Amino acid sequence: MKTDLRVLKTKENIHSHFIALLGSYSFSDITIKLLISECKINRSTFYRNYNDKYDLLNEISNELLEKYKKTIYPEIVSIEPKISQNIKNYIIPLVDFFDKNKDILIPLSKNNTPTRLFDDMFEVMVSAFVEKIRESFRIREDSKEIAFYFANLISSNILTTMKWWNVSSPETSKEKIIDIIDTCLTKGVFCSVKDFLIE
Repeated sequence: MKTDLRVLKTKENIHSHFIALLGSYSFSDITIKLLISECKINRSTFYRNYNDKYDLLNEISNELLEKYKKTIYPEIVSIEPKISQNIKNYIIPLVDFFDKNKDILIPLSKNNTPTRLFDDMFEVMVSAFVEKIRESFRIREDSKEIAFYFANLISSNILTTMKWWNVSSPETSKEKIIDIIDTCLTKGVFCSVKDFLIE
């Protein structure tokens, strides 16, 4: 079923003003009255689209998570230490995702919003890396939990760097961020993978 263009434009208007408000107000201080005033819409228009601000936040988070999943799964590649170019090929679209969506991600990460977005992003990445570690290496039977540990370590490294970049060091170039992640993974974490995981 085709969505009405007016509905899409209304939702875009509400989304963009809500995100802008998160840059200036805490989530708890954003009222529907304030939001509809910023959007220049009436209360009934808001409630035709959302139950409340939590519903709005949930929709924004879910849309971002779906975009993120499309970035993670098609691009994940072999993570053997010697194939560092492949690691960069995985990191580049991920860095692009965070760069393209920073206007939404920064307010969500700085503001104390009741969303699981960043936890969900972490879980998606861990699952993707566990799957790829299992494909890339002959994992010893007693090392399955360690594979999960390495997937957590890799995902933490990448997402911590993304958050640091967006929140604390936005002036750092994308190329530098890619090099930082690539170096940390290929010269750090991946050097340990074979010692602990390979048959």
